[in-house]
Amino acid sequence: MINFEGSPKNENMPVILIADANPRILSFLANEFGDAGFVVKKAGNADAVMIKVNEPPAACLLVLDPHLPFGGGKKVMEKITFLEMKIPVVIYSPYDEYADHPDYRSADAFVEKTANPVFLIEIVKKILGVK
Repeated sequence: MINFEGSPKNENMPVILIADANPRILSFLANEFGDAGFVVKKAGNADAVMIKVNEPPAACLLVLDPHLPFGGGKKVMEKITFLEMKIPVVIYSPYDEYADHPDYRSADAFVEKTANPVFLIEIVKKILGVK
């Protein structure tokens, strides 16, 4: 069963927000995280991230591709910092230079984007303390 906005398979599982400009990657990750038991919210651009992050049910973690339209991941990170939001952020990109990029140093983790999201899911579980 896939868990999307407001229809959790397990009400004790955290809500995560996945932000990616590519609709195929977004749907793929939403399916994978849903199958892992998470409640998943999706955003395809920086403006949508800032709307959906606090929209009920509020997200507990953000998986962020830095290459989002309307300002990109940099805009999202700046707003999260400015608003002093206490949300863990996992940068998910095929480009490893973001691991040390100054705009993303406050992120909780960097995961290189691959065709297999198992490592990403494990990192998210570890950050959130989910078994």
